[in-house]
Amino acid sequence: IILASNSAKILADSLNDFLTKKTEAIEYEKNLNQINKELDLHWKARKFLNSFSDEALEKTFQKLKKSGFEKIISEHGNMDYPSKFMHKITKNPKLLFLVPELLKFAMS
Repeated sequence: IILASNSAKILADSLNDFLTKKTEAIEYEKNLNQINKELDLHWKARKFLNSFSDEALEKTFQKLKKSGFEKIISEHGNMDYPSKFMHKITKNPKLLFLVPELLKFAMS
């Protein structure tokens, strides 16, 4: 909902600029770039999680729980803008067990 609302604002602003300032329509796409990156990250994460068996997913979540991942997510997580907390995951030594999985994720 947040990304859709932000996209609508970008569209409204772009249309206003197009009509009043005669800007090029390409500005709309340029302004949507960050939202499109977030949506792409959402899609990759969903696709990645769907690739796990139930058992593997459960084991991974148990490891995440033991590593303090819940605290990172609760303090820095943002469902709408996941890229804003991804660096927190990679800087936590307790989450090094995720490196092989993150590499698979990055390559997908």
